Amino acid sequence: MKDIIKAEQRYKEMRDDAPSDLKSPINTILKHLSLAKTEIIESEGKFNG
Repeated sequence: MKDIIKAEQRYKEMRDDAPSDLKSPINTILKHLSLAKTEIIESEGKFNG
């Protein structure tokens, strides 16, 4: 999970400095990282609860 958060932070920083044609692909990557975090949180809840 920490790796996903680190990657998310790096991509957010890259997005801020990226040319406009790269912002959409970076946003797609960020969306997938967010979905991965959600799945991890949900699966942890299933195992712990």
